[in-house]
Amino acid sequence: MKATSNHLPTSDDVTLNVTMELERLRALVDYWRHQALHDPLTGLPNRAWWTLHATTFTQHGGAVIVLDLDRFKLVNDTHGHAAGDAVLREVATRFQRTLGPHRQVVRLGGDEFAVLLPAGDPDSPERVIRALRAALREEVRIDDRALHVTVSAGHAECLDGAGALGLLLCEADARMYRAKRSRRRRGRPARVLDHTPARS
Repeated sequence: MKATSNHLPTSDDVTLNVTMELERLRALVDYWRHQALHDPLTGLPNRAWWTLHATTFTQHGGAVIVLDLDRFKLVNDTHGHAAGDAVLREVATRFQRTLGPHRQVVRLGGDEFAVLLPAGDPDSPERVIRALRAALREEVRIDDRALHVTVSAGHAECLDGAGALGLLLCEADARMYRAKRSRRRRGRPARVLDHTPARS
């Protein structure tokens, strides 16, 4: 009868297996953490990320900008939610491209976004808002349609880290809605989501 030998794992084998399993678990944790803190539609950080990390942007100063797409419900009602989702993805892409790597844009929910400007940012909040609006001047093309998108915006500044971030967000949000109402009173309704045939 042929003798058989049983191979017992060495300590190196056990260490290697444990290391590989720990790396797998870390990768899973990182994946689910990213999923929990980012919006699946746009890939932007979400409100949960905001709750956990936004204070690091304003603890030494900085500013918060809130942006709300004008009459976005009209897009969903007229063209369907798939078109609305495409608009949100394109808006998020243009915002990220305009802001660059040192500023953070967050999708708070629905058609509302927030931007965190760190202390010492070379541009004022007003200038950043103008740049974000300019980024939306070009039509957003959805299949055979071209949509004109605009936003209403408001901001609040945090000087020397003073003031709770939640209050800054509320102040910026209130200014954004005041600006939207003011435009309507002047007879310039926020029609920045008009639908027109795409140009050939």
